[in-house]
Amino acid sequence: MSWQTRRRLGWALVLAGLSCSLAAAQTPADEQMMAWQRGINASRDVRLRALAPQLMPDCAIKASAADMTAFFVYWRGLVERERTLRRESARPEEDTSPTALPPGMTIVPSVPLAEMATVSEKTPGAEDVARREIEIWHIYRCAVQRFGSQKYFAHYGFDGPRWPDGVNATFAFDPSRRRSMMAPDTEILEPLDALGRFFRAAQASGALSFVNVAEEQYFFERYESAYFVNVTRSGKTDAWFDTPPWLAGSAP
Repeated sequence: MSWQTRRRLGWALVLAGLSCSLAAAQTPADEQMMAWQRGINASRDVRLRALAPQLMPDCAIKASAADMTAFFVYWRGLVERERTLRRESARPEEDTSPTALPPGMTIVPSVPLAEMATVSEKTPGAEDVARREIEIWHIYRCAVQRFGSQKYFAHYGFDGPRWPDGVNATFAFDPSRRRSMMAPDTEILEPLDALGRFFRAAQASGALSFVNVAEEQYFFERYESAYFVNVTRSGKTDAWFDTPPWLAGSAP
């Protein structure tokens, strides 16, 4: 099952759930709670990238020129593989079928794959996307090396936890924020316990604080509860952090 198919099914399932919840009475308190959670979740990436140089000063986080060059080759390989999968399954390259959404919701259209086939540092917004994906992978690897990790969240597919192989992709907005680009997903394997210890160390040093206990509990629930763990350490998880995927010598 291709990434695009998994994503389309995912939207269908998620939106079906949203439709049910929207059909029920959604109170202002519910909306306020969801906004509160979204704010905390959005802060995770910001906090991680800001704190990493302080807590792991020896970690080579920044994307080098060689990283960037190799990443765009990797990215174009991802796009070509998805195009090939669609040709082999006799599906149209671009999905133009209408999508029914709950009131007030929209889906941002994707940049056509034919256009993404030549993605490079000159593609609007692509350089920032590449730099971020490279740096997040380096931070994850350094967190694993420094704090150790036995528990992971491998992003779900509909054929089980989606391991770091196959067509692994994510969405990223272009600068207009009116279209989204399919890009390699280097966060597919999240070292939960390593990140939990990373953030606890930041908290102990005074570099990380929370407004109240509720915010702290919700923030650490992702890393310290068993709820999100779907993969434990193995040779495969170790291999994902041995060599940057964009330097591993194969298309994603």
